[in-house]
Amino acid sequence: MARLANGHLNDLTAGRTPVEQFPQARVITSYAKGVFRDGHVEWFGQPFSLMQLYERGMFQLEDPVSRFIPSWKNQQVYVSGEGDTLETRRPEQPMTMRHVLTHMSGLSYGAGNHPVDRQYRAHHVTRTEGETLAGFVEKLAQVPLHFDPGSRWMYSYSTDICGHLVEVLSGQRLEEYFDEHIFGPLGMNDTAFWVPDEKLGRLAANYQRQPDKSLKLIDDPWQSTYRKPPSFLSGGGGLAGTMLVRTTGGSSS
Repeated sequence: MARLANGHLNDLTAGRTPVEQFPQARVITSYAKGVFRDGHVEWFGQPFSLMQLYERGMFQLEDPVSRFIPSWKNQQVYVSGEGDTLETRRPEQPMTMRHVLTHMSGLSYGAGNHPVDRQYRAHHVTRTEGETLAGFVEKLAQVPLHFDPGSRWMYSYSTDICGHLVEVLSGQRLEEYFDEHIFGPLGMNDTAFWVPDEKLGRLAANYQRQPDKSLKLIDDPWQSTYRKPPSFLSGGGGLAGTMLVRTTGGSSS
């Protein structure tokens, strides 16, 4: 049976990963109070927040995204070629708020070998530290779409765009909006984009399983990037919080 011991996953029956292997271990007295990296749980937050603003009449689903991101008015769709020979055309219809909410925007994650994906990398479209949501969307304005908005589905940065739209429409930073309209009302007091020092002792260490089945420490809580507020508030990953909220729907405090 696998259990948490000293803040780490420890197989107590087979002894395959004794806690003595982990010098960074420290006591987390309650599994429910342990703070974990959510990975992609914030995917719900951006579309949920945007739909809250929709319910307040702040936009319509068929509104073009360029109404709120002016630099996107001249978007292009990929036709052929790459690099200097890249050919594009105007989209058959503008990208709408509905499209970014449903991953039918024509965006991607820029991780493939398609010529458009290579344009993402050429324009440094990444969610790395130092980037901001505002700067991110301006870089995306220079990259063609994979396809006409609404014509296909593709998993993409659309969720991050929803986060930026929340900031534009609400006039608040994304973390402030989440705190006021989602985390606060739901009692999710430990859920945030970063972990303050007074809660750092509850942040679990993060390990990666290696080909030989051993575990490699990839994020020591005491040196973690979660120790400070990030510059890029990602809609696709980056929150931390307790398991109690996700497993029972109860308060995280």
